[in-house]
Amino acid sequence: MIDRGLIPEETAEEARKEIEDVIEELEGEDRDLKVELRTVFEGEPARTPATERLPQTVTKNVKKILGKELTMKVGVAYADFRFFANQMKIPTVSYGPGVLKTIHSADEHVLVEDLVTATKVLALTYLDLLGFE
Repeated sequence: MIDRGLIPEETAEEARKEIEDVIEELEGEDRDLKVELRTVFEGEPARTPATERLPQTVTKNVKKILGKELTMKVGVAYADFRFFANQMKIPTVSYGPGVLKTIHSADEHVLVEDLVTATKVLALTYLDLLGFE
């Protein structure tokens, strides 16, 4: 089994072709090797440019609440983010409390302090986006 994540600069089709090329090369080297490639789930990557209003507003409010710069990261998880960004063309960010290394694990948890902080950031972001000062 191969779990192949995508980065925003590539498509699922390009990733599949890359895998097919490796399989073809390996089968060429070993005539007894027969590989069946079956896609179980596929989703296109999504990104909202950091220069868009939404990520800029979230970044500003993280600095206001936490006093430090927000580090933007690219995630390889399948999230509903892609439906808003890709199909609906709605600028989208994935922001919230939690510890990345424990997401979707038996030890997944959120600290109350982190929940309060994220709520403050999102509340200010909503107010800013809705035009309230």
